[in-house]
Amino acid sequence: MKGRGEGASFADAAVRMAGQAGVLFGWGPKRFWRATPAELAALAAVIAGDTDEPLGPRELAAMQERDPDG
Repeated sequence: MKGRGEGASFADAAVRMAGQAGVLFGWGPKRFWRATPAELAALAAVIAGDTDEPLGPRELAAMQERDPDG
């Protein structure tokens, strides 16, 4: 497996990211492969501290109402 950079293949990067998602988020392979890039990016932003402010109760309630299936 090659490291990061131009020589790394998609497969190499996916294996590395799947391992990171398992360690950081407790995701198994099925959860990782079913996740969207936006879901993974959102969790990574929280871990990195790249979010401006935490989600408030009103925003959470609105999201739950828009997408009741989670």
